[in-house]
Amino acid sequence: MKKVLQSVQWMAFIVLANVVYPLAVGQGFNLTSHDTMMFIQRTIFMLGVAAIIQLFFGHKLYISEVPSGLWFGIFLIYAGIGQSIFGSNVDTLRVITFSIIAAGVIIMLISVFGLMDKLLVLFSPRVLATFMILLVAELSMDFVKGLCGIGYLGNTISIPVLTCSASLVILSLILRKVKKIAPYSFMVVIIVGWALFYVLGLTKPMAKVDTFFQLPTPFPFGMPIANLSMIPSIIVAVFILISTMLASIKVIRAILEKHNKTTYDVSIKRSGVIMGLNQILGGIFLSTAGITAISISSFIDQTKSTKKNTFLIGNILVIIVSLITPIMAFFTTLPTPVAYAAIFTIFSAMFGTAIKELENVKNKKDMYFSVGIPIFAGIGIMGLPKTAFANMPSSVTILLSNGLVVGIILAFIIEIMILIKNKRNKVQNS
Repeated sequence: MKKVLQSVQWMAFIVLANVVYPLAVGQGFNLTSHDTMMFIQRTIFMLGVAAIIQLFFGHKLYISEVPSGLWFGIFLIYAGIGQSIFGSNVDTLRVITFSIIAAGVIIMLISVFGLMDKLLVLFSPRVLATFMILLVAELSMDFVKGLCGIGYLGNTISIPVLTCSASLVILSLILRKVKKIAPYSFMVVIIVGWALFYVLGLTKPMAKVDTFFQLPTPFPFGMPIANLSMIPSIIVAVFILISTMLASIKVIRAILEKHNKTTYDVSIKRSGVIMGLNQILGGIFLSTAGITAISISSFIDQTKSTKKNTFLIGNILVIIVSLITPIMAFFTTLPTPVAYAAIFTIFSAMFGTAIKELENVKNKKDMYFSVGIPIFAGIGIMGLPKTAFANMPSSVTILLSNGLVVGIILAFIIEIMILIKNKRNKVQNS
C-alpha cells in the first residue's frame, strides 16, 4: 500500500507542480482554451516520457524532469515581441520549436564527442550571471502583468486579482520557511489560490473536449522555422541546460546514496545524450522541454520516495493522466495569476543565483564592466518601444530589438576579450 501511495504522490507532484508553466505560455500567446489544454497535455506527457528514458538509458537516477525555466522564459519573452519580429504568434512558436530541437542536437553532439568540460570554459560565472539577470529583468514585466490580472480579465489592473495574487506570493514566502511544508509549498499555493479564485468567481470556464482519450500531436503549429537571430539564445540555452543537469545529478545522487545506502555510477556522457534527445522530443511535441532539476531534491529528501519502482509507476501514471483530455481540460481552469504567484518566488530567486555566480569571480575589476555593460545595454533595449526599429532593416531588427540577445552577445564578446587578455598575460609572465 505504501508503494502505491508513493507512486500516486510522485504523479500528483509532477502534474500539479508543472501545469502552471504551459498555462502561462498559453495566456502569453493568446492561445484558445483548447490549444492551451493541448499545450498542458504535451508538457505533462513529455515530462513523464523524459524521466523514464533517463531512468533506463541516461543517468538512471530517480529524478523527475521539470519544465525548463530557461525555455519557459524564452516562450514568455517572445510572446511579447515575437509578432513584431517573426510576423505572428504561430510563426513565433514554430521558431521556438526549431530552437528547442537545435539545442537538443547540439547537446547530443557535445556529449557524444566529450566536449562538455572543454566548452564550459566560455560560460564563466560572469556570462551565466549576466544571462540570468537579463532573463529575470525581461520576465519581471510579464510576471507583474500576470499578478495584476492584465491579460486575464482585461487590459487594466484588477484589484481583486492583484489582492489575491499578492496574498499568494506572501503565503508562498511564509510556507517556504516552514521546514515540513516547504517541499510542498508550491502545490499548497496552487490549491489555495485555485480555491480562492473559484470562491470569488474569478475562474474561467473549462475547455470543451470531444474525446476522453487523445495522443499528443507532433509539430502542433506547423514545421519548425529556422531563424538566425535565435542562435545566441540557443547557444546560451545549451550551456545553461548542461550546467543545470550536471549540478542536479551531483546533488540528487548524493541524496539517493544517503537514503538507499548504495553507490550510483552515473555516466555524464550518456546523461547528456539522453537530455539532448529529450530536448528534441520536447521541440517535436512543442512543450516547455524537461530538464533534471535540483528543486526536486527537497521533495525526495522529505518524502523518502527513493525507490525505482515507485518512481517508474508514478511517471507511467503521469503519461496516462496526460492522455485523458477531461483531466487536462480541468487544468485550464487554473487561473494564470495563481500560476504566476506560485512561480514568482522561484524565478525571483534566480537573481540570487546570479549573485552567487558572481561571488566565484576572482578578478572583481574585470567583472564590473564585463557584467555591467551587457546588463545596462540589454535592459535599456528592453525598454524601447516596438516602433523604434521601424526604419531599420528586418535582419537588424530581429537581432537588435531583443535586449536579452544583445546582452548575451556583448557578454560573449567581453568574455572572449578577457580570455585573450589573460592568456597573453600568462605568456608574458612565463
